[in-house]
This record gives sequence, structure tokens and C-alpha cells, in this order.
Amino acid sequence: MDIVGPELSVPANTISSFKLAGLLETAIRASNAQYDDPDILDRLRVKMMPHESGDRGWDVFSLAYDARVPLDTVFTESVMARLQGAVKMQLVSALRRCQVLWVEINHFISNLQYYIMFEVLEISWSNFLSEMEVAKDLDDLLAAHEKYMNSIVEKSLLGELSQSLY
Repeated sequence: MDIVGPELSVPANTISSFKLAGLLETAIRASNAQYDDPDILDRLRVKMMPHESGDRGWDVFSLAYDARVPLDTVFTESVMARLQGAVKMQLVSALRRCQVLWVEINHFISNLQYYIMFEVLEISWSNFLSEMEVAKDLDDLLAAHEKYMNSIVEKSLLGELSQSLY
């Protein structure tokens, strides 16, 4: 998918199915699929679904499997269309779960960023400035700075008191 990604990101009406077929061959040769039975690999086809204006390549791209004798007796075109619909529904469901996970991760990162900026850095800096104002000599200033650095490390969950996740 990394190989065809840029090609599928353009408007669907500008995409050549021949170019996509070449990219499919390149992807097969670059993966472990190259060791599969050549007869099976020869049956894979790039299929472009009907598209409307505004559709991108991702909206209309699909892979088709050319079922030949004796499989075509069971896997008729109507059966293959129904299977494609079932796979599409499963894919939509999986992509929806990925989208929900992305939203949750984004929410977590936003909250972590807020926590570090305002609960860790702002408060630690304010405390450091207060201690810096009352420092009598360089030793007091160095001690205040050490306390400031330790505060940031511990409150950012990077210190020795924080449990390692791995």
C-alpha cells in the first residue's frame, strides 16, 4: 500500500488502471507474496469501481480475484459481488475502529501536553523564580535550579519514582 498510496491520493478520473496493475506487480515482488503460487498471483486484478467527480483513488480502488474453472462454478460474479460487499463492510468497521483509536490517542496527547505545559512547567518555573529571588548566593541559586530540574523530571513522569512501562 505504501507503493500505491501516492497514486491513489489523486482524483480518481486521472488514475490509470494499467499503472496500478504495474504497481501491484511491484508490490508483490517486494513482499513475501512473491513466493506464493504464481497461478494465484496471476489471478489478482486491479479493479476500479465506478466513480463520481470528487472521488479519490482510494474511493474506487479494489483488488479482484479472477476465479477460474472449477472455482467459477461456485464463485459466480454475483457471489463475488456479495463477498466484496461483505469484505467492504468489515473493512469499514476496521477503519472506523482505527479512527476511534486515533481520536483517543490524539485526546491523550493533548491532555498530556496540557499537563506538562501548565501543571509541570508553569508551576515549576513559578516556584523556581520565587526561590531565585530569595537566593543569597550562588549555592542557593544552584540548589534552586537543581530542585527546579528535579521537579520537572518527576512531574513529567520521567524520574526514578515513575514505573517503567517496558
